[in-house]
Amino acid sequence: MTESITTQSANAVTATAAETPATEEQILAIPRTAAITIELANDYLIWSYCDAQAGKQPRCGILVSPRMYDPATALGYLQELTAKNRDHGCKINLYLSLSDAILRSFFVPAVPKNELQQVVMWEAGKVFPFQPDGEFFEWRVVDTLEWGGAKKHQIQAAAIPPARIQPVTDYLTKHFELKTLTLTSLAWEPQLAKLKKRLPAIGDKSVAVIRLFGSRLNVLCYHKMALEFIRENDLDSAVTGDEFENSLSHLQDGAVHNRDFNTYRGFDCEAMARLVAEELDYYYGRFSQRSVDMILLSLPSELVEPASAALSATLNIPVESLLIESITRCELPGPSAHLLAPSVLCSRSQSKVLDLLPKQYRSKVREKLLFRGALLAGAAAVAIAFILVLLQALHLQDASASKSSLEQTLTTLRNSDAYQGVVLMQAQSATWQTQLAQLQGASFANSELLRAVSNLTPENAFLSSMQIQLVQNEQGQQVAAASLNGFMSGAEEYPEVALSRYVRTLQEQPLAKRVQLQNESYEFVNNDRRLRFTIVLEAVAQ
Repeated sequence: MTESITTQSANAVTATAAETPATEEQILAIPRTAAITIELANDYLIWSYCDAQAGKQPRCGILVSPRMYDPATALGYLQELTAKNRDHGCKINLYLSLSDAILRSFFVPAVPKNELQQVVMWEAGKVFPFQPDGEFFEWRVVDTLEWGGAKKHQIQAAAIPPARIQPVTDYLTKHFELKTLTLTSLAWEPQLAKLKKRLPAIGDKSVAVIRLFGSRLNVLCYHKMALEFIRENDLDSAVTGDEFENSLSHLQDGAVHNRDFNTYRGFDCEAMARLVAEELDYYYGRFSQRSVDMILLSLPSELVEPASAALSATLNIPVESLLIESITRCELPGPSAHLLAPSVLCSRSQSKVLDLLPKQYRSKVREKLLFRGALLAGAAAVAIAFILVLLQALHLQDASASKSSLEQTLTTLRNSDAYQGVVLMQAQSATWQTQLAQLQGASFANSELLRAVSNLTPENAFLSSMQIQLVQNEQGQQVAAASLNGFMSGAEEYPEVALSRYVRTLQEQPLAKRVQLQNESYEFVNNDRRLRFTIVLEAVAQ
C-alpha cells in the first residue's frame, strides 16, 4: 500500500499539521488483545479499536466512498485494512447501517412472547422482497391495537439482503472472531456511559446525537442511555455548498493533498438545523411523551460553533460538542475513496478546550487570556460608565427645562370642557362595551372558536363532532371550552406525526389555550386504518 492512514490521540491534536504519513507497517497493526468495531454503510466504512488491557486511547478512522455499496469494494477495503491482523484471534463487532436496510411496517396477532419471533418472521416473508435472514433482520413492537375484537401488534422491521453483506461476514468469520453482528448504526451507549462522568445529567434525559460524515447526516435519539430512534439523510449541495462537492471530486482524483483544506466553507448550518428539527418532530410523533433535553454534536471542528448557534436558535435546546476532530485526508489505493481520521472523543465545553494544549503551555496561555480578559472588561466598564453619566446629564437638563411648561399645559387641559367630555365618554364606552358583551353571549364565542378551529384543520384531518360549552376560567370569566372528535386519514404512512403537528398548530394560535390531546387510538373501517383522536381546548377570554 503506497499511501497510509494516520490516526491521532488527544495529546497530538496541536501537532497534526506537522505529522508525516504513517509507514505501511503502522496500518492497523492492532494488538491481539484489542477489539475492532466496524460500521458499514452504502458509502462509508468506520473502523475503531481500543486496547483495553494496555490502557491506550481508542483510535478510529472513516473511509468514504460512493462505491462502498458494492460488496466486492467493501470487502477489498476490509482486506487491506485488516491485512496485519488476520488469523490473530482479534474480536470484531460489526454494525450494519440502516441506510442500506429495507423498512416495513405490518401487523401480527398478539401471541405469547415465546411465539412472537416465529410469527414475525412468517409475516416478514410476505412483505419483504426476499426471505429475511435472522442475522440481517431486526424488528420491534411499536404499538398494540384492538382490531376485530382481537389485539394486534404493529411491527416495525428492517432487513438487509443477505447477498449485500454475506461476502463481508464470511471473510470476518473466517479470519477473526465475529463477536457481534447488529443491524443498527454504530452504538453510542458505551461512549455515552463514559461521558456520563462529565455530564451526569444525560443519564436520565433524552439526548439527540447529531453526526456528520462527508455529506451524510445522522440523527440518533437516546432515552436513558438506550437507542430509540435513528434517521440518516444525504445532504445535497444546497446544504453542503458547491465547494464541498468540488473538493470531494478533487480528493477522489488525487489532486488535493493539503490537510488544512476547508471543504465546509459554504456549509449551510441553518438548513442543517431545519432538517434536524424535522427529524425531531418525527421522533416526537413516534414517542409522544418524549422531548429532547440535550443535543450532542459530532461535527468537524470548523462547523462546531456555527452549527451550535443555528441549532440553539432553531430548537431552543442546550447544545454540547463532544467530538473535536482534527481532519487528515490522504489517498487510498481503492476506487474513489479518501480518508478522514478524527481524534479521540473529548469534551468540547469551553472550560476544557485548554486541556488539549501541552502541559508546559497551559499556565502561560491561561495567564495571557485572563489578563487580556480583565483588560478588556475594565475598558468596557469605563466606557459604559462615561456614556451613562453623559446621558444622565442630558436627561436632567431637558427635564428641568420642560417641567414647568408641562405642568402648566396639564393644568389647562384638566380645566377645559374637552377634557371633562373625554372623561364622560370613557365611562359611557365602558358601559356600552359591557352591554354589548352580554348581548353577544354564548353564540358569539362559539362561532369565533368554531371558525378558528375549522381554518386550522388540515386536509387529512376529519372532524366528526365538536362540542362547545361555556365554562368559567380561573379569573372568573366565561369562556368557550371545546372537545374535538375526529380521525386522521390513513393515507399517510405515519398519521401520528400529522396529528402531532395538528395539535402543535392549535397550541400556537392565539384564540385558544390549554390544548391537549386527550385520547388517540387506531381503528379499521373497510380495511382503511384511521387514527381516531379527541382534543380538548379552552378559548382565550376576549
